[in-house]
Amino acid sequence: MVDPIKFDTPVIAYGLRTEQDWFQPSGALSSWGMTRVFDRIAATGFAILDCGEDYRARSGCAMAPRQCLTTYLEPVRQAPPLRGAFRLLGAGDSMLHVYLEVYDAAGRLAGAEEAVYGLTACGDGRAAYFSEVQRQDIAIMLRYHASLPKPKYSGRLVSMETA
Repeated sequence: MVDPIKFDTPVIAYGLRTEQDWFQPSGALSSWGMTRVFDRIAATGFAILDCGEDYRARSGCAMAPRQCLTTYLEPVRQAPPLRGAFRLLGAGDSMLHVYLEVYDAAGRLAGAEEAVYGLTACGDGRAAYFSEVQRQDIAIMLRYHASLPKPKYSGRLVSMETA
């Protein structure tokens, strides 16, 4: 994956690569493969908020999905790297409500996912809480992302209250 570029809104992940075993015999990206792509988009946003892989290595805490709703719009065929978008919709003491999009090589929206992730201690699975610095960064991203129009495929079933 190429380094992400930070825009005020949304975070763009370029160069998302796929692997051969993620594709169905028909040549379309499988639902498991699409989930892997969404995971990589989420990791891009989490890295900017310092709650991604580097944070996990330092703290033993990681972002774990609590619930998600995925909308598949276009089949993704094997092609040059994909592009993704990460938007922060809401946050709590230990949870992030995010909206992710995958764009194919031609620039078409191929899928969207709305999800709630919780910061979790890797050893025992208990909820962990964001640090003051993380909360400040989350607040800044929320402020920037709040100015965007509501995403078309969000707001149906996912909420932090039910995660």
